[in-house]
Amino acid sequence: MGAITSLALSGQYGLIATTVRGDWLTFDLENGGLERMTAVGVAPMQGAPGRPSSIAAVYRWLFVAFPDQREVARYELATCGMSAKAAALLTISGATLANVIVDGAYTYMGLVGQSGPDVVDAFLTPYGPHSVALANSDLPSLRGYRLRALTNPAQIVPYIIAVWRSDSGARTIIQQIHAPNWDDVRSEGELPEVVEVARLPQPVASAASIYDFDTQQTWLFLAVETGRPGVVDLYAFSSDERLADPTPNVPRPDRR
Repeated sequence: MGAITSLALSGQYGLIATTVRGDWLTFDLENGGLERMTAVGVAPMQGAPGRPSSIAAVYRWLFVAFPDQREVARYELATCGMSAKAAALLTISGATLANVIVDGAYTYMGLVGQSGPDVVDAFLTPYGPHSVALANSDLPSLRGYRLRALTNPAQIVPYIIAVWRSDSGARTIIQQIHAPNWDDVRSEGELPEVVEVARLPQPVASAASIYDFDTQQTWLFLAVETGRPGVVDLYAFSSDERLADPTPNVPRPDRR
């Protein structure tokens, strides 16, 4: 099966993941958490040109980044299910490869890469094949850490959750960031640029999140590497406070 390289949440499939070997994993969740996981499905990613690094759901599509091929492909999972074949959408130009994609809003996509300590990005509408150049960004960087995942629980800007892995790969810092150049929702007053959510001694491989507008609750899902081939731990955290609170209410995690 291989290690998990990315996580996302899909209304059709629940929690979905990609692996280093180019497989889809689907986790059938109930009530948000992991305690009632009913099934795990495995299917090959049809037409995958390389190793997937990240996935993002935008509108009814799922986008997958393949940085080793400088490509972002679109999968029509809503129409074709797990048998959907990759359709090349974006070619990344320039020297920096994209290692993360994130949905900045319901119909927009953020494309992010990292060259050394610096983060570069592009914010675009993914509606047709074209080439994208990643430019200087006002997304924050974290010295000594590499950006491993971005996830947007409400699918609107300004708040995005960033997962950083230390250069040694052993530690993780999770932050909530505000990306001013992605800001499609203009809020009143100044917004904090960076709020630290958690520091973990484990190597987090990827993350996904969702915000329930009815209950005002955020769920954060983490895939944590175990060092055992083919084995990964999944954690789900829930919070009744907005994550921008410097001391969010994050109770016991569910783990599978």
